[in-house]
Amino acid sequence: MKGKEYFQLNGQDLVEFALILLIMMSLLVVIVDLGRVMFFYSTLTNVSREGARYGVVNLCDDSGIETAAKGKALGINPDDIIIYPIIWNPNDCVPRAFGSTILTVTAQSVFEPITTKYLLPEEEYTIAITTTMYVESFMP
Repeated sequence: MKGKEYFQLNGQDLVEFALILLIMMSLLVVIVDLGRVMFFYSTLTNVSREGARYGVVNLCDDSGIETAAKGKALGINPDDIIIYPIIWNPNDCVPRAFGSTILTVTAQSVFEPITTKYLLPEEEYTIAITTTMYVESFMP
């Protein structure tokens, strides 16, 4: 019967399939890991930006900035995020002119790729995002 010939696999076919499957699965893991890096980076950007937004409205409230920032940490454990240093320039909480006070918020966390377990040497990568905003003046 000619129909059964299409479903027979010999040893060479199995070896080729195993090699291609290994390459394809490795490529799939790398693509998933790159997606995780982009998600991690985007989340840290949102965390830093939210902390700066809160700080511009609520001046000199460092603990509030940290709480507001970590509240936007979706998909990342907020305890793993370090919010530092909150820099006020100059360090007075009543800006006298536009741009006289600058707020800088940095969000940092450690990313552990999946591929380090299979393809690369084990390493952790630190990602830090900094957001700087100007505080508008309250006094004419």
